Formats: sequence, C-alpha cells, structure tokens
Amino acid sequence: MRTEDLWYTGYIAAVTPLLVMSLIGWWKSSRRVKQLEQQLMQTPLPEDPQRVENTIEALAAQMNELANAQEFMQRMLLKKVEPQPKATTPH
Repeated sequence: MRTEDLWYTGYIAAVTPLLVMSLIGWWKSSRRVKQLEQQLMQTPLPEDPQRVENTIEALAAQMNELANAQEFMQRMLLKKVEPQPKATTPH
C-alpha cells in the first residue's frame, strides 16, 4: 500500500465519526426546534387585560425602586461619605 493511500484512509477514518456526530446533532436540534415552535404556538395569550396591566405596574414600581437605589449608591460613591463616628455612651 502506498503512503498516500494510507494517509487518505487515516483521514477518512478520522473524519467519518465527526461527520456522523454532526449529522446526529443537527437532526436532534432540528427536532427540538420543531417541538419548541409547536409549544410556542400552543401557548395561550393572557385573556385578562387587568392582570397584564397589574403585572406591568408592579414591574414599573420595581424598576423605579431599582433606579432610586442606583441613584443613592451613585451619590454615596461620589461623595465618598466617611462613616459617622459611633455614639459614645457614659460608663
């Protein structure tokens, strides 16, 4: 057997399992995508607009609290407030 033939055989032996694994992965992922698309299409939309509105208002309130906390931390970091001395009590 010639050296080139040996190299080709080795190359094919190394590449074939990788190709098979890639095809199996592609097949499984395409099946999973189809399942997720079907699941998404079957998900009902919220029918209660009041519930959706309440959820949005609650999220807005939490975002407002988060923004206030961030502003407070930014002021504290910019001022580099030194800690207040602890109060001393008489013995």
